[in-house]
Order: sequence, then C-alpha cells, then structure tokens
Amino acid sequence: MLAGRRGFTLVELLVVIAIIAILIALLLPAVQAAREAAQRIQCTNNLKQMGIALLNFENQNRRLPAGNMGWNQSGDEWLGHSTFLQILPFMEQVNLHDRFDLNLRWANLVNQDIAAAQIPPYQCPSDDAAGRVMRIYSTTEGQEFHFSRSNYVICFGSQWIYDPTVRYAPQAAPPRFYSTLGVSEDTWENDGTFRMNVGRRMQDIQDGTSNTVAVSEVRAGRDDDQPQGDDVGDRRGLWARPFLGTSGYLHVNTPNSSVPDYLQVWDCTPAVAPCDNSAPHNNEEHATARSYHPSGVNALSMDGHVQFYTDSISLSAWRALATIKGGEVTPDRL
Repeated sequence: MLAGRRGFTLVELLVVIAIIAILIALLLPAVQAAREAAQRIQCTNNLKQMGIALLNFENQNRRLPAGNMGWNQSGDEWLGHSTFLQILPFMEQVNLHDRFDLNLRWANLVNQDIAAAQIPPYQCPSDDAAGRVMRIYSTTEGQEFHFSRSNYVICFGSQWIYDPTVRYAPQAAPPRFYSTLGVSEDTWENDGTFRMNVGRRMQDIQDGTSNTVAVSEVRAGRDDDQPQGDDVGDRRGLWARPFLGTSGYLHVNTPNSSVPDYLQVWDCTPAVAPCDNSAPHNNEEHATARSYHPSGVNALSMDGHVQFYTDSISLSAWRALATIKGGEVTPDRL
C-alpha cells in the first residue's frame, strides 16, 4: 500500500512565508539602490549633453547664451528667452527651435506649443517631471500659457541674479525693467556663469572652467493645472520660463538646503521643497539646487565635466564654485 502524501503544516507554511518576506525586505533596498544608480547615471548623461550643447553654442557664437535674452531690436519688449531655449539646436532639437519666434516674448501665444514641448534630456528620471505640463492663466494678459516641466537650472552666481539696486518695474504690459535702454550692461552684472541679457565669453571665466558650475538640478513643482490666475502654482522646474526656480538658481544656500527658496509672488509646494513666496523684487529672489538623489545634486562645470556634490559641502566652497572670477581656491574633492 502506498503511503499517503504529507502536506505542509500550518507552522511550516508560516515559516516559509516569513522567510520569503525577509528576503524581499532584504532585496528591496538593493533593487531601489540599483534603480537610483541607473537614474543618476542618466541624469549625469543629461548634464553632459547640455555641457556639449553649451560649448558648441559658444564655439559658433563666440560667447555663451544669455541667462535669459534681453530686449528686442526696437527696445520695447523684454524677450526673456531661457538658456535652455537658446541651446535647443545643439540638443538635437533644431526643428523645435526653428519654430520658435525669437522676436516675440517667451510668453507669446505663438511660442506656446514650443514652451510646452517635452525635452527628455531636460528631465531627471529620479523626478516625475516627464510628461507633465503646467497650465497658467494670466489675468494680466487674458490668456493661458503652457510650460513643460523640467529638472535643470543654470547658475546665476552666488548671491543675486542682477544688481540689487535695479528694481523690476511692472508698470507696463508686458512688465519692463527700469533704466535698461541706454544703460551700461554692467547694470545687469552678477558673479555667475550666466547673467541677464548678454552671454559671457569664455575668457570671462577667470577661475577656470573646471572650477565654475554652469548647470545643476531642481525639483519640479506640483499643481500643474492652475487656471485661477497669475500668482498660483509651484513654477519650479520649467525650462522655457526665464526666472529663478524655473530655469535658474543661485548658490546662496547649499544643495537641498532646509532654508526655503525665496521667490516672488507665486505659490509653492512644501512637499517638493521649502519655499517662501514673499520676495519683493526679482533680484532679491533665490532658489537652491535640489534633487531627489540621496544626499546631493549633480552639477555641470563649464569644462563639460559633471560631479556629484553632497548636501554637506561647505557653503564657502559651494559659493566659490558659482563665481567666475572670485579668485577662490576650491579643493579637488568636495
């Protein structure tokens, strides 16, 4: 007679389930770490591609792109085209760039389908910016604008986007800047790789291209659908919008700082990053380099190399990396 088959007892089954659960718990961090490592490599590659684009732009134009483009030829409208818009031809986006009318403001409806375009190299895979578009209704201009989310920002230096004695003047539609026409370009000076209106020449970077940061990361805001009005919604991470937090940042604070970004007027999402929206003027704003990578951010230097900077970097070293001719000596490893 054949002996009857013996099945698992309840205790044995529970032990097997517990062992499987322990193995899963042990494997999940490793899987997540491997995924993040791959995402960080892709992020690094994105920045390297931007570095090549910036250098090719400089080679063709004998200067870098402006941090945001200045006034049109007649001097009656500030264009404000971002650096990321200007380098599109060198990011394999020639057709997209050619459809953009550089003689019209960044917010003009003619350019809206371009501003809403998804540019994969402008989006870090550790964030969820890909596929998202922010919709803003302007009560001032009576029209709706669309902007694709992004995760990279250009460096305007260590302290301000332009001279603090210059004040933003929303006395006209569109808003204008005081004393722009007929005033020396030094009025719009700062200490960073990028500045208002005019692109720098490579010889301006006197601290050395390997010691000067050009681009880093930002966390994309939330609340994409904002039809209520101009001052609503977290606008951090918009490659076609030419302001701090959207396509630019400063080294006022270290990466992923707990100090809030100090931005003008518009709302923010604390879950993304701390933020204070009470800055009175553009040149008193500051936005910090931020990412979802554990403990730091990637940053591109003007020689084209990309380095990961930890949140624990000293503020003095971080600010030194933002200046083009501060004369600071930065360590080889930060």
